[in-house]
Amino acid sequence: MTLAASTPQVPGITGEIQAAKAKFDSADLATIARVLQFPQVSNIATTTTNDTGKIIGLTEQGFTFQASNLYRVRWRHWAETDNDRYYQELEQHVLGGTTPVLMAGGVVPTFAYGVINGTVVRYGRTRLSASYAVNTATVNTTHTSSGHSIGDTTSGVATITHPIARSAKCISINCSTDVSLNTEHRYGAVTPGVSSTTMELSMMAEGITTATGVVASFADVGFVDAEFEVLPLTYSFLSMNSTAVELHVAGITSDEVKHTVHVFIDNPVDSPFYGS
Repeated sequence: MTLAASTPQVPGITGEIQAAKAKFDSADLATIARVLQFPQVSNIATTTTNDTGKIIGLTEQGFTFQASNLYRVRWRHWAETDNDRYYQELEQHVLGGTTPVLMAGGVVPTFAYGVINGTVVRYGRTRLSASYAVNTATVNTTHTSSGHSIGDTTSGVATITHPIARSAKCISINCSTDVSLNTEHRYGAVTPGVSSTTMELSMMAEGITTATGVVASFADVGFVDAEFEVLPLTYSFLSMNSTAVELHVAGITSDEVKHTVHVFIDNPVDSPFYGS
């Protein structure tokens, strides 16, 4: 039996595509940019100290945040000094209304890196992994973010090094051993902000009943695995100016910074409050 097939349509469903194309061609450029995954608005600004201010007024540029709709606002932020470069991808949700609401939780850094004096370093959610032979550390570079390291311990205390940051904190840490003996267990605590590039690890030995406890290095073989949130020196964030939504940037003390931002506003999600 011979199959009776018509001639394929390329592209498929041509009539519907033509109608959609006509609608697309009549759309405003911001809508077309969103569909084609280009930024809907961008701008450049320069800060000379730790200035903070508006780089884009989203409401001022005609973007509306309609009531009972939730919008995800994403932006790319490049920052350049004479020696260093920083790049961040960030996002925040906005609940529309007469006075839009910046949703709790604030700005979420989804990806960030820097080039510090020619060396590439990782920012955002970062990792550190190392093994110990009593006091001597060996960093596991496969599982350690670029620009991060940890030193040898002295009586259970070690210095953690990270890229220069405006904010750095420890999310979690695990200090483990090669055996399950209680006498070898160690519990780690990290003190952030020792400097703009360092934190301090202290390890408490198990089974200590004294009031002050005892900080101790590993008995023989040990492992340290940690997660951090390390944020670049420059940053950007959404801000409310009365009823207007704005994007602000912040500079670096005593350093000129060129900021470039590209903003993407996703299609809204209908979020009515039923029964209210």
